[in-house]
Amino acid sequence: MLVLGRAYYDKGRNTLIYDIRFPEREVWAIRDTSLFMVKGEKTEQTRVIDQYNQSTIFHKILEGQLSNYGLQGSVYAVDRVERDGELVITTWKPSQSAPMLGTILTSTLDNQLYGVVFMDAQGAVIGRQLFKDYVIVRGLSVPTGIIRVFYRDTGEEYQVYSLSNIVINNPGNESKYNYPLPGM
Repeated sequence: MLVLGRAYYDKGRNTLIYDIRFPEREVWAIRDTSLFMVKGEKTEQTRVIDQYNQSTIFHKILEGQLSNYGLQGSVYAVDRVERDGELVITTWKPSQSAPMLGTILTSTLDNQLYGVVFMDAQGAVIGRQLFKDYVIVRGLSVPTGIIRVFYRDTGEEYQVYSLSNIVINNPGNESKYNYPLPGM
């Protein structure tokens, strides 16, 4: 399924807005642990979700944590680092306090995140992500191409993201960053 739109992330407000224009106009607004799906003037759906915004690439880029996928300082610790051609591959193991989590492998190329492999607690690969075509925006390295692959019982699911017109510290769109959320 193709989805086109714009994303607005405000780290200080912990708010992420997806302003979707295709396949139909709608807004997905995520603040803290709430997801609001708005069509027209009507909130169609509200859900309570895990802390999502801190796990997005937007947050990781602004925090300078994209190259290690935000794993440094988390429940994961480096188990092994090795070189495979031009790639540096780091194996991250979860702490004993998180036995339900699996190993994560990150690969970097020229100090930029190239790929991430996610495994379940039994060691089976459950997903992959590739990051490519980096640009420098206000001194930050931003991938403009992202491919995500999820392995499901029903087969592989692909998501392809293409980022363009990236603006950081964008005071010209305050109305998007201050999107009026119900009950907030």
